[in-house]
Amino acid sequence: MALFNTYLSHVFLSNTCVKAVKHHDLLNVNKYINISSHSASKKKTACNVFSFKKNLNSLEVSCRENMVNSLKDQGLFSAIHTRREWISGLATAVGGVALLNPTMASLAFTPPPPGLRLWKDKLDGYSLFYPEEWIKVTSTGADIFFRSVDDVETNAFVEFTSPSSSTYSSVKDLGTPQEAGARAVKQYLKEFMSTRIGVRRQAKLVSAIAREAGNGQLFYDIQVNLKSFADRNEFGITPEERVSELEFDHRLFSTIGVKNSQLYELRLQTPESKVNEFADTVKLIQESFTLFDRFVV
Repeated sequence: MALFNTYLSHVFLSNTCVKAVKHHDLLNVNKYINISSHSASKKKTACNVFSFKKNLNSLEVSCRENMVNSLKDQGLFSAIHTRREWISGLATAVGGVALLNPTMASLAFTPPPPGLRLWKDKLDGYSLFYPEEWIKVTSTGADIFFRSVDDVETNAFVEFTSPSSSTYSSVKDLGTPQEAGARAVKQYLKEFMSTRIGVRRQAKLVSAIAREAGNGQLFYDIQVNLKSFADRNEFGITPEERVSELEFDHRLFSTIGVKNSQLYELRLQTPESKVNEFADTVKLIQESFTLFDRFVV
């Protein structure tokens, strides 16, 4: 720090000299001449104020060269080189610290890909990307809910357990990905349970894998197919009168992780017929889902 302060003092003096010339302030020029032992003032000249202005560029170069020579005489220039190199080195060092510190790296801003926006909840400790044409829905029980403007059945939301009653240490507390997937199937059947007569739901586990994010966080990515059937005539007596029809056929994508001793779930939903069309967007959103320390008020 002492070396850098010395360097800044020389920069200040050289800039002061140039500024004085620009304003025809010979008094301050003479003052700078007296201060700097290696200034260009030792070259006696009879130039008036206008000649100073005419040769402003060469004088500025001379002042800076004298500053560097002064640093060399004091043995400082080899340690500092130039201000630009010093700042560049500092930026590189800070970047290196961020790479070595996973927490710092996870908080670094990553701009979303084209067509996506960033949602970051500092209070609850999570962030994710979502399609820019989607709208936010505030009438649901989820912490955050987005849906497509073209298809209400295509949506995404985030939920998490209570911070006061959760004691999760890792997503592995749920067991293996397959075990977590089996739990998800049961949970979805409960959530979509209907009290209507003649309605039944079917859920099937499509896939369940463990994924490690770039910052080292472990997630379970689970896919479940959910179908709903309803009898055409719920009060029919014979099977012929109770012919079932498909009400909906959805694919649920769930990403589960643990942070702050809480269990977080990002869930995306789309009709089964749009899975291939939606697959790339789902992958981007799931991989953008990041958990970090909550901001405690």
